[in-house]
Amino acid sequence: MALPACRGPFVGAWTGTCEVFADPGFWTVDVDLDIQRQGAGRVVGEGALVLGQALRPDLADSTFEGPVTGEVLGDAADLRLEGVSGGYLVVLDAEARRHGDTLTGSCTVDFIGDVEGDFEAER
Repeated sequence: MALPACRGPFVGAWTGTCEVFADPGFWTVDVDLDIQRQGAGRVVGEGALVLGQALRPDLADSTFEGPVTGEVLGDAADLRLEGVSGGYLVVLDAEARRHGDTLTGSCTVDFIGDVEGDFEAER
């Protein structure tokens, strides 16, 4: 079922990071989300992410692109980006709260096991 073309508070281009802990330290996953529609408590769009050097050195410059889906309740959203590059799938899940033009919360990156961290993005 397609979402109506509604404009909501999560619609727009968001750029940010998921700072994750992967032994031996913290690493940055760059995230771009383009939320295109919001309606009936859901969002859809497109997105991309770039893994940090330590998570997978041979794929550090690869851009993983794919659909963004999620559920919204008030100023909170559970977002999922399923990015693909070179036959590899990376899934980013973010639980975020919107404060004006900023999203903050937690994130999980599933590539070779799950790594968790802090999520922040701005519009």
